[in-house]
Amino acid sequence: MNTAFKITKENQALTLVSTPELFENKVTQTASELLELFGWSDVSESVKSLLQNDMRAFANELLTPFTAIDAETKQRKQRISFWMKQFKAGYCTEATLCEMLAD
Repeated sequence: MNTAFKITKENQALTLVSTPELFENKVTQTASELLELFGWSDVSESVKSLLQNDMRAFANELLTPFTAIDAETKQRKQRISFWMKQFKAGYCTEATLCEMLAD
């Protein structure tokens, strides 16, 4: 038996983005939300600027059905997580954090 499923506003799983500009705005907004979610929103602007591309990449993975599975991307995510934890715990300075996260 075939059943039709009507998509309504209440049961729509994904929000469709009609233009690249809207998608970029959504990625930027999600990247900012991720900083807050990870507890990193209180870091300085210099650290945020270092993390900007990475947060945008994380947001892009959350908003699309695609994910990066290569070893370098996985290592970068682990390095960011490790050094941010060290910085938040007070085990390293902001200068060390910036040096370790710089590409």
